[in-house]
Amino acid sequence: MIQRLSFFRSVLFAFSFAVALGLASVANAASPRITGISPVRGGPGTSVTITGQNFLGLIQVQVGQGRATVQSFNNSVIVILVPPDATTGPIAVATSGGQDVSAQTFQAAPRITKIYTTSDIFGNPVIPVKGVPGQQITIEGFNFSDPAGTATYINDVQIPGAVSADTQILGTLVTTAQSGPIKVVTSAGTALSTEPVYFNPKITSFTAKAAAGDTITINGSSFLNTSSVLIGGVSAAFTVKSNTNLQAVVPASVVDGKITVTAPGGSFITTSNFSVLPAITGFTPAGGPVGTVVTISGTGLRNTSSVLFGSVPVTLATNISSTQITAVVPAGAFTAPITVGTLNGSSSPTSVPFYVAPRIDSFDPQSGQPGTVVTLAGANFTGATAVLLGGTNIPGFTVTATNRITVTLPDGAPTGKWRVTTPGGSADSANSFTPIGRVPLISDFTPKLGSAGTVVTLVGSNLVSTTKVEFNGVNATFSISGTSVLATVPAGATTGLIRVTNPAGQATSTGNFSVGTSTDLRVTLTPGLNPPVAYSPLAFGIRVVNRGALPALNPKLVFTLPEGSTFDSASGVSDFDVIGRKVTMRPPSIEPNGSISATVRVRLGAPGTVSATLEASSDTPEATAADNTATTSQTSQFPLLSFEQITSSLLTLQWPSAATSFVLETSPKVIPAAWTAATNAVTDDGTTRQIILEVPADPGASALFRLRLNTSQ
Repeated sequence: MIQRLSFFRSVLFAFSFAVALGLASVANAASPRITGISPVRGGPGTSVTITGQNFLGLIQVQVGQGRATVQSFNNSVIVILVPPDATTGPIAVATSGGQDVSAQTFQAAPRITKIYTTSDIFGNPVIPVKGVPGQQITIEGFNFSDPAGTATYINDVQIPGAVSADTQILGTLVTTAQSGPIKVVTSAGTALSTEPVYFNPKITSFTAKAAAGDTITINGSSFLNTSSVLIGGVSAAFTVKSNTNLQAVVPASVVDGKITVTAPGGSFITTSNFSVLPAITGFTPAGGPVGTVVTISGTGLRNTSSVLFGSVPVTLATNISSTQITAVVPAGAFTAPITVGTLNGSSSPTSVPFYVAPRIDSFDPQSGQPGTVVTLAGANFTGATAVLLGGTNIPGFTVTATNRITVTLPDGAPTGKWRVTTPGGSADSANSFTPIGRVPLISDFTPKLGSAGTVVTLVGSNLVSTTKVEFNGVNATFSISGTSVLATVPAGATTGLIRVTNPAGQATSTGNFSVGTSTDLRVTLTPGLNPPVAYSPLAFGIRVVNRGALPALNPKLVFTLPEGSTFDSASGVSDFDVIGRKVTMRPPSIEPNGSISATVRVRLGAPGTVSATLEASSDTPEATAADNTATTSQTSQFPLLSFEQITSSLLTLQWPSAATSFVLETSPKVIPAAWTAATNAVTDDGTTRQIILEVPADPGASALFRLRLNTSQ
């Protein structure tokens, strides 16, 4: 009741103050009356609906001691948000007409303001809060009293607690609790302390053995906010995974020793030691023969009891410290990783092996042609970087096993001993391998012609072992340049094939090498008709013969059309072009005693002189240029019709076949003549066209015939 009257006085003061400021003034306003609130409990931000009457002229709403935020209101309904500083108690409404409080109590959510187990001389709590099981902890705040009950937890473990006042709880720490915040739970909500309670950490188990750099697991309790982890007295990097688990990285300088975990609640030291496993970080040199002194670096090596090269133990190990060992490669060692054993255990094998010097015991076969697969047998071939034969590097080898290498014999491999090189050293075979050459092949040669003394380059395959070169059966001097043969045309050589010989066989060129200094082209030009027919096609026959010693390379034939004619077609040569009156033809090369033939067709113009010229040339020097040109000259004329009596009753009418531009017409013997196209059957033997006519019995039935130029063509 005292609390409620105090609330009334504060509301009346606020109301009077508001009226004094002119914030609300309603004459004779009715006093508000609260009939209900819903819900009746909740935390800050909870929306609460207040029902009643006479709410107009609303001044403020309080939830216990906290002033609420009004979301909306009318004369009978007010909606508020529970304020952060709300306290358990009735809800009060103040308007310009007065004030009223709810008959129902609003249960506000609990709030924790501070926790402590001990205080300083001024009564302030000691932070951080440390606790031990059985110790009393004081929790201060608001809204702890709840008819429905209040529960107190630490890190989700419930502890005994008595609500001594709405603002205080006295709890007792239990043995199962771990470091964590205090939580107070009522029917209205939950409150968490901003500061945790820290217990002394405890280690219940841990990874007993590991190498430097490994991550170990530590299990226990109260690891919250752990500040340090020591392994064997050396600080380790760590990660707190949970209150009961953390992971730590074994430091490089670690030694056997205890594990210490320090948190705000205190420190814990294990009773048993952590054991460091050996780890190899490197070794030098990378390889060598038996007896090589190898320095092994790492961690946890102090109590080294064994060193293995593969599976072979070292008989001599000195200068042992926690980070280094000196070992001598033992007899029987092979290329393999190194392992170190100590009293605590064994290291992992090194990621790279120690390369023991290789050894070649045998090879098979003892000889072979290029392409032969040779197998080298021995030991310690792993990591081989080179295989040589007679000092020449042989590419394309494959290490099929630590004691086997296969290599494909290339062209030009020399006779000699095999050598294998690895990071551990080199080894030579006791015997030599003898390559057998392949049959040669000539794929091309340049130049294609020349006189004695000309150097000809032969290319192909398997030529490096060439022992003989012949030009059409005549021996030539030669040299080897890379994979090619440089041969000099000998005196007395004649045009023909080139042949090379090596120990495996012979090969000849696919084309002739031409011996000589020049070609000798001779041309002829023959017209198809004599005399030619005006306005009609005329074919010119072309023939070029090479009487020289050398082929005519890239020959060119230039045909000059007669004046007034036009180009019609060309045959026998596919590569040609026509520019003005010039027809330029480019036939293939003309070999000695070879020839080419072609035909050029033109269409003549008006009757007159028909002159055509043919000129031949090539890239090969010409012996006699005078016979490289031919000219023909004729006179064209209109075609003539002629009659020939066959029998007393039959005769033929004839005209040249070349007169394709002319039309045969006929007319009765009348004046003026009435010309029409003749419909008689025409025969053509390629030279002459003709029709057969009957001699009319009546001379008056005679007919006229003519050839007329068809200007539409």
